[in-house]
Amino acid sequence: MTISITTTATGGHLILYLINSNNIRILELHDSDSRQCMLANGTYRLEWHVWSPHNASYSIQASISPPNPGFPPFNFQRNYQGSHQDMGGFYFTI
Repeated sequence: MTISITTTATGGHLILYLINSNNIRILELHDSDSRQCMLANGTYRLEWHVWSPHNASYSIQASISPPNPGFPPFNFQRNYQGSHQDMGGFYFTI
């Protein structure tokens, strides 16, 4: 299986990690980036951190090919007004 991830950061900074069940980062994306990675069956998580001293907007899109019921298409979008620092995560098993 292949995971495809695209990130967009407008006016701020974003770091996204794809982490396996052994807590090892297997993929890292910064700001506006696009990457793909082969995955074996297992449990993973997407973890992201965003920050800026100004207004900013962020988006993360991810999908698995071929489609897998353990990972529906992921679409995160967030707009921040003023300075901010935030993080989030999404666990999945394929």
